[in-house]
Amino acid sequence: MNLEQACLVCDALDCTLDELVGRKVTREYTDAGQEIINICYESMNERGKETLVSVAQSMERDAANRIAKNQPRTVETGSKEDVA
Repeated sequence: MNLEQACLVCDALDCTLDELVGRKVTREYTDAGQEIINICYESMNERGKETLVSVAQSMERDAANRIAKNQPRTVETGSKEDVA
């Protein structure tokens, strides 16, 4: 596979070349809270990850917790629903 083909594979898989070849990719976040949540998520087992996602989705459903309070929800959960 040449570099151009590898890039096409990365586009299809939504990953980086480093991820494609198995390198550990360190992501940097401008928001310290997001970085902490991601570090916690990465250290959890599957049950913990499911619980964290469930809690985040539950909080996001409450319009008081969203940035755009009267906008449709932006998180994909399998169904599109508006929560005002």
